[in-house]
Amino acid sequence: MQYDLPLGKRLPLTRGAAGKILIADASDAELEQVVAAAIAAGHEEPGFTVEELRSRLPAPGLDYAYSANERVVGVLSVGVALTNRAGRANEAMALNCPAEATTEEKIKANVPELRRAARRLSELLEGSVY
Repeated sequence: MQYDLPLGKRLPLTRGAAGKILIADASDAELEQVVAAAIAAGHEEPGFTVEELRSRLPAPGLDYAYSANERVVGVLSVGVALTNRAGRANEAMALNCPAEATTEEKIKANVPELRRAARRLSELLEGSVY
């Protein structure tokens, strides 16, 4: 299986571990905007609601998101947020793997290393003009 994602491709925040972790702590007003944009872009069906979106997001306090077959059938992923100086998620880092090569338990076992990498990358970016 090969999965190529072109650099700069815009992806929905409503599906996939990377998108979901970015909006995990969003307010209802922000989620309403995400839902409206996802519907307008054709990523979600008309009638998709904030409640449906919330059901896909990580539980409050969980600092990673898990995804199975959401953006691409046969792909599992976990994602963590990179935070800005204010501590708000502004980027995400995800590990994606073919479902036939891993399990939910195995891919989630990589979350501590993703957290470490995200913290380090956030530290490096903090010192830039970025």
